[in-house]
Amino acid sequence: SPFLCTPATPSMRRLRIAHVLLFLLAITLACSLAAHAEFLYVVAQAPGNSPSRVLTVDLTAPVNPVTPGGNMTYPTSWLDLGVNVMGTAWDIRLFRGNLYVAADLISTGQPNDDPNSLMMFDGNSWSIPGSVTGGSVRALAYVPPLPDNPATEKLHVGGTFSDVGNLACQEECPPPALRIGVYTFDRGIWSPMGTGISGRVNAIAPGSGGIVYVGGLFTKAGGVTVSNVAY
Repeated sequence: SPFLCTPATPSMRRLRIAHVLLFLLAITLACSLAAHAEFLYVVAQAPGNSPSRVLTVDLTAPVNPVTPGGNMTYPTSWLDLGVNVMGTAWDIRLFRGNLYVAADLISTGQPNDDPNSLMMFDGNSWSIPGSVTGGSVRALAYVPPLPDNPATEKLHVGGTFSDVGNLACQEECPPPALRIGVYTFDRGIWSPMGTGISGRVNAIAPGSGGIVYVGGLFTKAGGVTVSNVAY
């Protein structure tokens, strides 16, 4: 599985990040990671059949040599953020100061826990930004707001699901977000993108002018015949 990164670290810390990645090989790397100036986040699985865990490490913390006289270093303290990741971790991103994790299934392991394919960590606790049904989330993309237009700030999610975000569906419900959905931060609501995607969404990339590019394994997007790529 590919490693997905959201790098925003100063160049002086690139070598340290490389050392962190080498260290992670000893505990069996998972498929996703994210980084910013002070912290590195990974989804990693120890040997065996135990669920993967979301871990973080302070990149500014002291480091120790791997071998006497060696120049390879590794972080001295990893923090377990307290969730079980079952199956594959597809994407992990940092948006608006929060950590978003997309996987086959994520659980806090707490009483009355409601496992979900999409979870958010605000630095203190985990929450479900949108209930996912009929499949999993495999791709995340954040669109920052345009100046003086907060309504343009959005989170796009794609995958194999049949719906996402209908947490407050009462007598009337919006159409399902088939394989792709959009969360508008300004309004606090989820909505579908057209009539959705006919197959699996593996990647989403925002472009200029509000255009969003989608890639995966599908033949129709919004009712239009395409070949695995659409916008």
